[in-house]
Amino acid sequence: MRAKNTALWNEQAGPIMEAFFSHTLEPMAILDAEFNFIRVNDAYAKIASRESDDFIGENHFDLYPHEENERIFRSVVDNKKPYLALAKPFEHPDQPERGTTYWNWKLFPILDYKGAIKYLVFTLEDVTAETRAKERLKEANEKLEKRARQLQKMSAALSAAEDRERERLSEVLHDDLQQRLVAAKFQINIAASRSNMNEDVAEQLEEAGKLLDGAIKKSRNLSHELCPPVLSQYGLGAAFEWLAVEMGDLYDLTLEVIIGTEAEPDTEEIRSFAFKSVRELVFNAVKHAGVDRVRVNMQRSGEQIQIIVSDEGKGFDVDSVLGGANKGFGLLSMRERLDVLGGSLLIKSSAGEGSEFVICLPGEESNETEREAVS
Repeated sequence: MRAKNTALWNEQAGPIMEAFFSHTLEPMAILDAEFNFIRVNDAYAKIASRESDDFIGENHFDLYPHEENERIFRSVVDNKKPYLALAKPFEHPDQPERGTTYWNWKLFPILDYKGAIKYLVFTLEDVTAETRAKERLKEANEKLEKRARQLQKMSAALSAAEDRERERLSEVLHDDLQQRLVAAKFQINIAASRSNMNEDVAEQLEEAGKLLDGAIKKSRNLSHELCPPVLSQYGLGAAFEWLAVEMGDLYDLTLEVIIGTEAEPDTEEIRSFAFKSVRELVFNAVKHAGVDRVRVNMQRSGEQIQIIVSDEGKGFDVDSVLGGANKGFGLLSMRERLDVLGGSLLIKSSAGEGSEFVICLPGEESNETEREAVS
């Protein structure tokens, strides 16, 4: 029967079909409905390291046992519909040294005039190199993504450590150094109040008192710049109110602060970052926008905290500023830090139209901010 099928194929294929079948570079085999090889071209035989005549009369699944593929072949015979497999893994039982290879293959039936299966045409495409390259690229990307997440978490940890150190230094300045300076000023005032004080000594004490006043003011300003006590004691809303007073005293700027219901972030890390970001944006408005009024509006929107810092100043071209040598007034580092925290920064501005900065922050700490050890 197998020899008869082969002879029938040779008789019916015709010279044109036979020429195409023999010389096409695509591996191709003709099977009967029981999956016996009728004809195999040289390209097909080459991938198996055999001669094409070696296949004639052999059963495909005797040579290449594979339960899943055999089920697929039988479904093609039963349904009389073609099947396409993409990058399907295969291990050669007679060539184990090749390891797992990957193939695109198609099995499609040729029916006789009665609708019965006459032949099965089986074509192959070796995509092992491409598939392995994609797997290596995928593994490399996964490693890069993992490393990026680890670096982000390290950055978050370093930033949190920096915030703690700022707070510690602020407390040292406020609770220790300033108190010592005030005590020194008190002692000088006592000494200067003595009626029998030499005039030259009195002048020197007065000058020392002025120097101490300057040192106390400088220490207080530095303490607030590092970490205003109001932030840790009363929260972000109160810190913005304090900032309004501070910016008014220093730059004659009116800072309008609007705080929505339950808009206070839950974590110290978010509060600290939000305050530093808003302070920087307000300072940028003073320095670059040429305005005497800025608005800060903090609201809660679902699980997010949204802070909008806006002005009606000069405005700027966002793309050119972010790509400039000044790194966008620190906007790039702000955006990168927001990415680590799971937030975002939207900038709306154009020349002469003012500016609006929308900071979106998670309302509570997410699992993404959990620390991981770097492997």
